[in-house]
Amino acid sequence: MWKELPHKLKKNTDVKYNDKSVKSTIIGITPDFQAIMNYKIQNGYFISDKHYNERLKVCVLGAGVAATF
Repeated sequence: MWKELPHKLKKNTDVKYNDKSVKSTIIGITPDFQAIMNYKIQNGYFISDKHYNERLKVCVLGAGVAATF
């Protein structure tokens, strides 16, 4: 298993929602990322093929960012 995948899009930035902000890393991923990294979803759902194929603007929040918001 890889420790880290090569990413085409990766950026450190402030993520903002309403009056809250947190420093985070934004990573461009595909629906396969969840299975490759063996990530578990606590709430909601992961990026789907439909999201990816239709280039919809969606995101998956990590636990730390989700707790902030």
